Amino acid sequence: ASTDELLSTIAKESLHQQQTSRAIGSIQEIEKITLNHIGPHTCTELLIGGRKFISISGRNGSGKTFAVEAIFAVLFGSFPSRNGSIYDHITQGYEGEASLEVIFKSFGTRFSAKRIINNKGGHKAFLTQIDNNTIIAGPKVSNFEKEIAGLIGSESIVLSSIFSSQKGTGDIVDASPADRKEILGHILGIDYLADISENAKQKTAT
Repeated sequence: ASTDELLSTIAKESLHQQQTSRAIGSIQEIEKITLNHIGPHTCTELLIGGRKFISISGRNGSGKTFAVEAIFAVLFGSFPSRNGSIYDHITQGYEGEASLEVIFKSFGTRFSAKRIINNKGGHKAFLTQIDNNTIIAGPKVSNFEKEIAGLIGSESIVLSSIFSSQKGTGDIVDASPADRKEILGHILGIDYLADISENAKQKTAT
């Protein structure tokens, strides 16, 4: 095969792999957010129903930021604008299991992402496809997070694109030039070009 044919084959293989293995920022709708014994929330359920715009009001310290950042905390295990681990934000004095759950739609499919934790370090996580009640990942947290990354994208990509934290944590304008290049490549869907280039170098070298 000629060099041009070889490069064309490499490009097609790399593009197919990128298209079938990863989706960046693929949350279409948020249907419901549930917090049990997280921060000031002993049992809070926000029914959003896919609305494009919502407003959450309340006094200082009532848990507005906790409610919004629960989306990110469920997916990636931390609250962007708050210090400490997810365990540090269990309601003070509570000794049982706390949980966070978000029901969302991605590519027309409804999912539930849920984390269950306790102040002794116990941690379970489940990703469920709701319409056919299929558990995709869980209870092992590493398996859950791998599936989330494949469905939604990495933590840095989500912070830089579809989620804005209260303190601007992860904002793309604060990233280093190298990190900014990588993030933009992911967002624009052109990062596969670097893979094509690397694969081409390896195959033409042999």
